[in-house]
Amino acid sequence: MINLKNIQLSDEERKRYMRHLNLSLVKQQGQTRIMSAKILFIGAGGLASSSLLYLAAAGIKTIGIIDNDFVEISNLQRQVIHSEKTVGMLKAISAKDSIKGLNHNCQVKAYCCKLNSDNALKIIKHYNIVIDCTDNIYTRNILNSICAILNMPYMYAAISQFIGQVSVFHFQNGISYDDIICSHENIENCNNNGVIGILPGAVGLFQANEIIKIIVGIPINLSKYMLVYDSLQSDCQKIKLRKHKKKLLSRRELIKYTQSNNPKSFHTILMSNYLIVDIRDSYSSKIYPIDNALRIPMHKIINDTSIDFIKEKSIHYNIYIYCETDSKTDFIIKLLEKNKIIARKYG
Repeated sequence: MINLKNIQLSDEERKRYMRHLNLSLVKQQGQTRIMSAKILFIGAGGLASSSLLYLAAAGIKTIGIIDNDFVEISNLQRQVIHSEKTVGMLKAISAKDSIKGLNHNCQVKAYCCKLNSDNALKIIKHYNIVIDCTDNIYTRNILNSICAILNMPYMYAAISQFIGQVSVFHFQNGISYDDIICSHENIENCNNNGVIGILPGAVGLFQANEIIKIIVGIPINLSKYMLVYDSLQSDCQKIKLRKHKKKLLSRRELIKYTQSNNPKSFHTILMSNYLIVDIRDSYSSKIYPIDNALRIPMHKIINDTSIDFIKEKSIHYNIYIYCETDSKTDFIIKLLEKNKIIARKYG
């Protein structure tokens, strides 16, 4: 949620953002929202190059950048936020310097680290929107889990060769990254397959455009849609996406499956006192319930409202965590381990 401040535009800001102020869908209120937004970029490469520059130019004052890579000469073919002078510099720092040169009013925080399950929540919770400019599924799974917990818009994009795709997750009861991972996440890493240099710039601008609309409150957006851009054919397609409903196994089916696939694991569960903690949201757990499971939504564990209760139960029971999303399960297991609670994955 964007915290609207009582911002009064200065004469210099009115002059700078005049073209926005003249738009009936933006005006001063919309520009105030833009200036109050806090956005976080995961990655400072090709996708981020155009998106970062245009969002900074639009007036967003609080920008975070997470990237632990260094600028290389091969990056300059598409990562135009960097330059020959910054080769060898950390990308997050190089991008920060470019932004400050474009708009001195921007407060840019560079996180020269890799996003992981240990630091993700600590960093992301300080922002309103996350912009995915990465190229690996592991990081995207973490982003998807944290944005689901925080109910935060997650602006997704991927590119390869001449094709790019853009969508927004966890917005207006829309889809999540889990809904596309099986059928639409078919774009390979551009380091392996190559990419035309202009493509990340164009797709990054699609991301920036959607972010501005979300911030201002324009109702036309890519929630529940995937925009696929083919730069070779100069063609755009807008594909309707649907939530992917995963049918959960009944407890009897789950036991049968576990017996046939991991007898030792099944025997351990069967012969011991165990407690299944279902960390799914209330909707999923009610539609596909697990018999005898204790429902504790993920956000309650993260906010430390249920950890003491689980720790007390762990004295008498073996704790098993259940969620249909492996990354969320792993995240909670690691969190419990930090609190000296041994937990295992159920199913």
